[in-house]
Amino acid sequence: MSARQDAGSGPTRPQGERAAGARLLLLAAGLFAPACDGCGTRPSLEPVDPVARCLTTDGDVRRRLYSSSAWRSLSGGADLFAGDWVQTAQRATAELEYAGGAMLRVEPGSTVVIQPPDSDPEAAVRRIVVRSGR
Repeated sequence: MSARQDAGSGPTRPQGERAAGARLLLLAAGLFAPACDGCGTRPSLEPVDPVARCLTTDGDVRRRLYSSSAWRSLSGGADLFAGDWVQTAQRATAELEYAGGAMLRVEPGSTVVIQPPDSDPEAAVRRIVVRSGR
């Protein structure tokens, strides 16, 4: 019996194999954990309802999902969720409609963050966060 094997416990894996297995397990856990981009909150696995919809775009309009750091093209008809970012190029615009019916026109050269609806059923939008532009 080797020094690394206890009686009745079966053979043990060499140190290098255990470390590689632990790294693989951590990598696999990272692949299935939702991203948060440093939002400060723990991501939820519950279904999320959209809070707004992009009605139209004119020019280069992009979005960054709340769970990603990548910017992607945004087109009319796309649902928007709390924490998503919408960015228009210098000669682009977008029209957004919130679930409560409020409309928002995003002017050229602007970046806005979609906010969750207010708990007050009479309020269509709690606030609009403009990161840049107007």
